[in-house]
Amino acid sequence: FTPTDPSPLAVSLEPRRFASPRGGELVSPVFDLLDAAAETGKLDELHARIAAVPDSGDEHQRRAKAALLALVNLEIGDVQAATSACEALQQLVLQATTATAADMWPETLAIQRGLQYFQRVPAVGDLVNSLYSRRTRRSFPAGCENWHARITFLMERYRRLSAGVTDEELEARTHFEHWVSVQRVSARPRGDGFPHTVWLRNENDEAHHLSGHHEDYLFFRSPLRGDFEIVGDIGPDATTQLFAAGRYFGPRWRHEEFETGLFRQGHWMETISPPFAHLDPWIRFRAVVRDHVRTIYINGRPMHTEELPEHHEPWFGPRAWSRAVARLRNVQIELFEKHGVLVLTSLRITGRSTSLLPSTRTPRSFGGAGFSGASG
Repeated sequence: FTPTDPSPLAVSLEPRRFASPRGGELVSPVFDLLDAAAETGKLDELHARIAAVPDSGDEHQRRAKAALLALVNLEIGDVQAATSACEALQQLVLQATTATAADMWPETLAIQRGLQYFQRVPAVGDLVNSLYSRRTRRSFPAGCENWHARITFLMERYRRLSAGVTDEELEARTHFEHWVSVQRVSARPRGDGFPHTVWLRNENDEAHHLSGHHEDYLFFRSPLRGDFEIVGDIGPDATTQLFAAGRYFGPRWRHEEFETGLFRQGHWMETISPPFAHLDPWIRFRAVVRDHVRTIYINGRPMHTEELPEHHEPWFGPRAWSRAVARLRNVQIELFEKHGVLVLTSLRITGRSTSLLPSTRTPRSFGGAGFSGASG
């Protein structure tokens, strides 16, 4: 994995290391070999040389051979041979003993390069699904968070491609007009080549987190001051937290605690008493700021109350960790008048965005900011 967001100096000194100036990509001499063979018309010759290599007693080498055969057959366009090679690789993967990302390199290269062909060769998608469910969902092997983050992104891409969404449509859905993707980065995830943060809006106007660093945010572009109220739905089971007025909050897997933390100073758990008996797939979130006091509600229950400093952080939005599939929908923001002066209005996250024109009501409404990015 190339370092994420490398310095311009690093890119200029070693341009061959980086497929793009953004970094955070998987590169391999195997991909260069396939490209060279395709450009020179040598794919059949390459296939013959790989197939002629005797089977090894080393299970890693057997996976490497199966992965190479799968990739070459995919490039050639031999669907039957590519399917057989992918199925053989799948069986070898199920029997493999892995402890590091390097141990998993054959199957990693196979799905990174081969995913574009899955519609013709469904076995590629089956391999992605197997790696995600058997390894990443179980955080196995441990200590490979950059690999698990990569597999999560490939799995989410596969889910959407299999639903008929093209790569071009996926790219278009990652752009937000009224929301800004933010990463709290450190040297470790950058150096380890974690994927870039990707937030995507789906056809239901929900924001979903696909991949990223350890702490990723999608902030509403306008800062919020004064008295306001925010309501919305978030995902459960520690996948999603919401950042509001300087602190983030979100439910955990266990229904008797929730997570809270600050942008710069870490996080901790607080107890819910009595615990929730059940949490639905979508959880109702509400943040109220009145007279410099913020109160957080989850499913209508007050979870946390805190007096705010005069100049608290004014940003709002969902937070996710690297491979959490965070979700946000149905957001409504209301800002209120104080002493007869308009401090804010109401912003509803819908499929379209209306012009920002104040009305005469209290709280006053001057439009919405939609995930779709369309302005009316």
